[in-house]
Amino acid sequence: MEPLRPRDIDDIAALEQPSIIAAMWRYRWLVLLVVAIFIALGVVFQAVVPAGFQATAEIVVEDPRTSGLFSPSEVQRTNSTPQRYVADQVEILRGSQVAGAASEYPRDVESVEISSDEFLAKASISSSRDSNQIKVSFTADTADRARIGANSMVEAYRSVRTDELRATANAAVQQIGLEEDNLNVTLDELRLEIANIQASNEVQTALDEEFNDDLATFDRLQGRLNELNAEDPLSEEATAVR
Repeated sequence: MEPLRPRDIDDIAALEQPSIIAAMWRYRWLVLLVVAIFIALGVVFQAVVPAGFQATAEIVVEDPRTSGLFSPSEVQRTNSTPQRYVADQVEILRGSQVAGAASEYPRDVESVEISSDEFLAKASISSSRDSNQIKVSFTADTADRARIGANSMVEAYRSVRTDELRATANAAVQQIGLEEDNLNVTLDELRLEIANIQASNEVQTALDEEFNDDLATFDRLQGRLNELNAEDPLSEEATAVR
């Protein structure tokens, strides 16, 4: 009998070592049990945790300062870019004020209760740097609830922004009213000054006219005196004696 060479020993060891397939076949009942357990857990999880539905609404926002109501210089002074404005609106949509307003919309319109905390937890807001479009997504256990949640977020945002713009407009109107009152006071002061100047000019004009009338009267009297002197013979004799 020939002695085993090292290579033959390695081949025999490889044959004796169990492969993965062989091990699975050997413990096939255990493998089947593990697979069955995972399938059962998946079924239970599917039954306990309902499937989620997500609805997405899209809105396009535009900075009102870029409209024709504002001059280009006023827009430049704000140091705000369109991307920055969109980012600000995204933060407003994520805020508690919009969530609180959104909780009132489905109850009043759709007779569905969605709390502000649920809006904060299940709403997702995203935007793109290349456009003014904002996506508002809401996740719920039913498709209708998801749709109502997304629409409520959009309506609440519009309501909040409208209130903010109205408050800004009212403040601007009040400021314009104050400026108008100040201008009216200034105009009244100017009118008074003009009236005083006109009154002073009228007095000066009256004095000038009176002075001119006195000069004319003096000229007439002087002329009459000269005529009387020319007609008086005593005056001629007195002139000859001299």
